[in-house]
Amino acid sequence: MGEQVEAEARMMTPALARFQRASCALAILVGAVVLAGWELDIAALKSVAPGLPAMMSNTAVAFVFAGFSLWLMLADAPAAWNRTGRWVDVPARACASVVLAVGLLTLSEYLFGWDLGIDQLLLREAPGPGPVSFPGRPSPQTALAFLLVGVALLLLRVEMSSGCRPARLFAGAALVVALLALIGYGYHAIPLYAITPHTGMAVHTAVTLGMLSAAILSAYPDR
Repeated sequence: MGEQVEAEARMMTPALARFQRASCALAILVGAVVLAGWELDIAALKSVAPGLPAMMSNTAVAFVFAGFSLWLMLADAPAAWNRTGRWVDVPARACASVVLAVGLLTLSEYLFGWDLGIDQLLLREAPGPGPVSFPGRPSPQTALAFLLVGVALLLLRVEMSSGCRPARLFAGAALVVALLALIGYGYHAIPLYAITPHTGMAVHTAVTLGMLSAAILSAYPDR
């Protein structure tokens, strides 16, 4: 165990540690700014540009919890990554559970046609134009990404006997979802980031999800 911890410490470069912290801080900051935009009704804080999808309030909340969860998970990195029972475990996993719940419940609403009353639980949004509009509801792509990120955070310290860490599989899948959304914006391929032009993954949602997923992937640089 001592040799493994020393190996992780050698692999954790200052630049990588800064990237992880910056990704956590970005998620928290973006979430807080977007929530302020909804509360104060400032369009520039909700969407990157007019006509593009806005980040929903539930998405912003999930980012805040995801950022705090990963920040706490990495609080003692790298030397204490494999310790158990630390005080940060409970709040870190609680935050990760919120992220997982947002993704799972939102995705369930799309799959089963439910209205669980969570879309506008915090802040209300007026119905948008188009044949399909779910006020306050994150896009299916966003919901799927948060489901994957939530599972990845909960499994971050789990290592299989083979040395495989399941968290990396889920974080990698979330990164793919974010990258596909960015490719969709670059090539105007709406299905990659939205079900309609008005119900889709926002640009800053895709960027923040990508950085957060990459930070989770880099949590164990010795692998």
